[in-house]
Amino acid sequence: MCQDSLTTEGAVRTALPERDCRPIVVALRRLGQKQGPAAMNLIEISIAKLIATTPDNVFEAWLNPQTPGGPWYGVERVIINPVVNGMYYHAVKHQGRTWSHYGRFLKVKRYKSLEFTWVSEATQGIESIVSLTFQPQDDQTLVTLVHSQVPDDERGRRHREGWNWVLSNLAKQFAPN
Repeated sequence: MCQDSLTTEGAVRTALPERDCRPIVVALRRLGQKQGPAAMNLIEISIAKLIATTPDNVFEAWLNPQTPGGPWYGVERVIINPVVNGMYYHAVKHQGRTWSHYGRFLKVKRYKSLEFTWVSEATQGIESIVSLTFQPQDDQTLVTLVHSQVPDDERGRRHREGWNWVLSNLAKQFAPN
């Protein structure tokens, strides 16, 4: 077994065969020192959309995978537990392949706001944060989405078009006929 050990909060220890563990320990320590992906340039994406319904309707549609226009609707696979520290996973078919997304809910304030982590191949495994607010504006709702800690590269910047697509589909769901 490795004699040198690294203790990190919440880490799971794994028994390794007899060998020199220093390279493994050094690598794990470096991960905790804001090197590698954490040192890359990160951006924030902010989008606002006015939707023709009440905040409670938009909030419920956002979280319900059965509601057309919501972000979880029509995906290949979805698991969602929208409570604080509840997890979600969804797999989206796009451009001939499956894109997995997963994370956990950080804040759930019914009809007012949501905040959850967002991890995908396009975030390079970085736990980015998506925050939504649902503000009443007469008989409509102003939905503001802020996606922070997104890698500043082509795939990271594509999140803007993806979130625009999601909010536009949600708005179409509630558009007057």
